[in-house]
Amino acid sequence: MVKIKLLYGIAFALTTLTSYPAQAQLMESTGNRAESIAVEFKQPDYSGDAPSGRRRGTGNRGYCPMAVSEMGGNLRVTPVIAKDSRGLTVNESPTIWVHVSYQSESVERGLSGEFSLRDSKTNTKLAPKYLPVTLPSRSGVFSIPLPYSLEVGKWYRWNLIVDCNSPDSFYDDSVLFIRGLLKRVELPEFKHQLDTKNSQQKLMTVYAENGIWYDALNQAAKLRCSNPQNATFAEAWSRLLKAVELEKIVQESLICRE
Repeated sequence: MVKIKLLYGIAFALTTLTSYPAQAQLMESTGNRAESIAVEFKQPDYSGDAPSGRRRGTGNRGYCPMAVSEMGGNLRVTPVIAKDSRGLTVNESPTIWVHVSYQSESVERGLSGEFSLRDSKTNTKLAPKYLPVTLPSRSGVFSIPLPYSLEVGKWYRWNLIVDCNSPDSFYDDSVLFIRGLLKRVELPEFKHQLDTKNSQQKLMTVYAENGIWYDALNQAAKLRCSNPQNATFAEAWSRLLKAVELEKIVQESLICRE
């Protein structure tokens, strides 16, 4: 049995988040049509220093039984990354996106989990060692902003462990976890293009063209959340997900922070 200790870190309460359907009456303003954004994610060359991995962890093949009679259905959790679980960022404290799917439309309360990040070579956990995460109570794609300070050039392994019992349960009968790999890099030749004064559309395009997955996805999510009815932003989000073979979640709601 695994005892999940939610003792340290920052609690991510998701009860105040806004959810936007992926295809909710997507429109462009009359007389002010949005320009097309050509988003093409270029898969980086990881040969040399990249550790291996896979998107799925363990626990009922990615499913969480979570006391069906109490919670109303099984839960599936998927990290929004490539199949080999590897991804790059230029940010010191990036954001990770995760998809949760319930059999039922929603549940009374989201389950609790624990996020951790460790140096891939030394296996040392970064502080906070145990970062509490509360999953949303409805299906969709949600974010986990990381409080860690990543060093340039290092690979990190992250894990999200989910307690499959109901929130009121004191038993630790079942858990599942998902995982991923993360490396912070620099793009000195594109420094002027990464200036924060540039538009989010420009930043997203530069990140995608240079294989910076975590940041490209986060910029696309910001655009969707800021203007959920914009068809161009929805298409950019869709193209990124399809680039890592996650077509199945293109239609899922995006759960935005307010």
